[in-house]
Amino acid sequence: MIEKHPHISKCFQGGHPEVSVIWTEDELRFKARFDYLKPRAIVDLKTFANTMNKPIDAAIYSAMASGKYHIQASFYLRAAEQAKRLCLRADHCEETVFFDDKSFLPAFKHFCQEFGQCEEHGFYFVFQQKGIAPLARGKKYERGLVHGAAEAAIEQAIQRYKDCIAKYGSEPWVDDAQIDSLYDEHYPPWTCDI
Repeated sequence: MIEKHPHISKCFQGGHPEVSVIWTEDELRFKARFDYLKPRAIVDLKTFANTMNKPIDAAIYSAMASGKYHIQASFYLRAAEQAKRLCLRADHCEETVFFDDKSFLPAFKHFCQEFGQCEEHGFYFVFQQKGIAPLARGKKYERGLVHGAAEAAIEQAIQRYKDCIAKYGSEPWVDDAQIDSLYDEHYPPWTCDI
């Protein structure tokens, strides 16, 4: 379905699959792995189940929300900015990029130059429905309110990580919350369905 789609098929052309970006910032190591990286875009492939038979776009939004994919997209856009810094130092390509086949390096240097000069990378999700009707849809992730919420979630996660490193070091990170009660008003409405 993806290969035959007149628009979505282009999402997986003119770039590189499974590109990892690893960087250090504020003494913390970060890593992202793009499903597909193009000079001006990041593409992420997601499959989703539509067990409730929702309209396809409603099912996609539901998958986005339940999987918190907006956080991944925002983080990957950060990773692209880090990769761009490396690409702009094209003379260091041989030091920072690992290939089994070194004949690939000149083409990658050209890719790096184009990637590094891109002002703002796009992020695209390609969704494919699981099951007997593997419908595919492409969606561009926009930098709106949801992106802002994702950025806040990323910053919270980084701070939580720093706090746990400071508190536990190399010891197991124990959730040391007090024992409390289960209260009736916190159960979901369907809890007592028979």
